[in-house]
Amino acid sequence: MIFQYVHYVILICCRYILQVALHGNDVYHQLKNLEKKLVVVEQANFELSSYIKVKRSATNYEDLKKMALEMLSEYNGLLQERILM
Repeated sequence: MIFQYVHYVILICCRYILQVALHGNDVYHQLKNLEKKLVVVEQANFELSSYIKVKRSATNYEDLKKMALEMLSEYNGLLQERILM
């Protein structure tokens, strides 16, 4: 039981020492800042992707194009029948 407690205290002390050492390290601060920027960029990327997806679905005229081409084909068929009469 005492051994576990001593082991726990040593782990806490080591963690604290490592944190103090990291906070004094310029590379650590640069890395933390880059990680924050990455989160912001990923969020912006997700928002833009969502916006593009919504806009593409709102401006998808494929069904309208298909219907117009079918109507045009039908109209051309009617005109050809009239010419042949």
